[in-house]
Amino acid sequence: MTTDALPRKTRRAFTIVELLVVIAIIGIMVSLLLPAVQAGRESARRMSCANHLRQLTLAIHNYEAAFRVMPPGSYHTAPHEFSWGLAAYLLPFMEEAAAFESIDFANPHCGNHIRGIQATGQNDPSSKPIATLLCPSDPLAGLSLLSGPLGPLPASGDCGVLHPANYLGMAGSNDPNVTGTYAVAAA
Repeated sequence: MTTDALPRKTRRAFTIVELLVVIAIIGIMVSLLLPAVQAGRESARRMSCANHLRQLTLAIHNYEAAFRVMPPGSYHTAPHEFSWGLAAYLLPFMEEAAAFESIDFANPHCGNHIRGIQATGQNDPSSKPIATLLCPSDPLAGLSLLSGPLGPLPASGDCGVLHPANYLGMAGSNDPNVTGTYAVAAA
């Protein structure tokens, strides 16, 4: 028997063209799927923001139920003194009791208190980000700010390092002369 008479086994493999076509198809499918995945992630982040607002609202209602008054947006003991704001008063109602306990509410000037804590190297409540007050959709959420005369918040009472929040309380103004404060320029 000769070798020509034996049946040949044919070996079937992918050609380079077939392989490139499959890679191109997978690339197109991924490019079509990626926006849908990103939209789903952004939807989850928005839902998380809404949940944080609900938690903040519940904290405000729990504060009101405990003290029979709404929490202050900010409390000024004297002109040009910056005292503790809404977030500080709501800490125990947002499961942040340790941060609340570290605040000296007897010190009416929060800037002096925070600078003192930071100078000794202790953890202070203003430098620890609070997840409930940060919206995951904000690309700058969680970045710390240097407040005071040299920072982006020059009128903040020179508090030191602060973590910004996406949800803030409104304190209003104690300025007796608000004439023209909200004036709209003529078009």
